[in-house]
Amino acid sequence: MQTMKPTFRVTGLHACRSADDLIVILDMVLGCMTSKQRVRLSGVDAPTVNNSTKDNVAVELRNRVQKMIVDSKQCWVCVDRYTNGGDIVGTVYYCMDGVNMINLNQELIDLGYVFSRGY
Repeated sequence: MQTMKPTFRVTGLHACRSADDLIVILDMVLGCMTSKQRVRLSGVDAPTVNNSTKDNVAVELRNRVQKMIVDSKQCWVCVDRYTNGGDIVGTVYYCMDGVNMINLNQELIDLGYVFSRGY
C-alpha cells in the first residue's frame, strides 16, 4: 500500500536562489497558517547562482523558474523528505491554465536545463 506524501500549496515565492533552490511561502493549514520554507527540487541538479557568478545560463534558468512559479495559477510542493536542517526536498507542481498540473522537476530535466540526480 502506497502512503500519501505531505503536499502543501505555495502561496508566494520569497526567493529563488537557483533553479533547484527556492524559498517559498506555504499554506500549512487551509489558509489559516503560512510558513516560509526552503525547498530543494528532488532529483534535480541545476547550475548554482552566487554573487560572483558570470554564468548567464544559471541566472537565466533561475529567472525562468521564478517566473513560472510567480505567473502560475496554482503551485504545490509534494514533500519527498526533510533534510536534517528541516528543509523540504520535493517535487514542485505548477499550473498555468487552471487545469493541467506540470511537474517542474521533470520539465527542467526533459528540457535539458539541469542534470538528473538520484536523491
